[in-house]
Amino acid sequence: MSVLDQWNHRWFGYWYEYGPAYKLCPHIREFVFPQVVQKYEKPKVISYLRGAQVVAATSRMSYPCPFTGKRIAGSIRSMTDGEWHWLDDLCEYIEQHNVAIPTAMLVRMQSCGYRPPPPVGGDVIARLERPVLS
Repeated sequence: MSVLDQWNHRWFGYWYEYGPAYKLCPHIREFVFPQVVQKYEKPKVISYLRGAQVVAATSRMSYPCPFTGKRIAGSIRSMTDGEWHWLDDLCEYIEQHNVAIPTAMLVRMQSCGYRPPPPVGGDVIARLERPVLS
């Protein structure tokens, strides 16, 4: 059973490499699986991730690229489909670095026909699981 099948959270895309506050998060390289990503309907996966509800946005300067360590100008958004929670740079890492998403997250997308559900209310957002930061 792979790390993709064993992922037991409803958040994804927060990486140890973002800095000391993220030391309890996984290393991004643990999720690089080109053979898995090549089987995705990648345009649909990316469209789903980008088209979901924005929960919050902040400066991307606080989130260095987990592959290069470089800080990039711009913004980064926290996204949700009402069940899962992720940062929008996840799309970039899927496209450019073959980062695979957890199996349960992919199943959720497929069950929705790769169309993000309608926006959810603040009560649902408040209950979303988030990574434990230190």
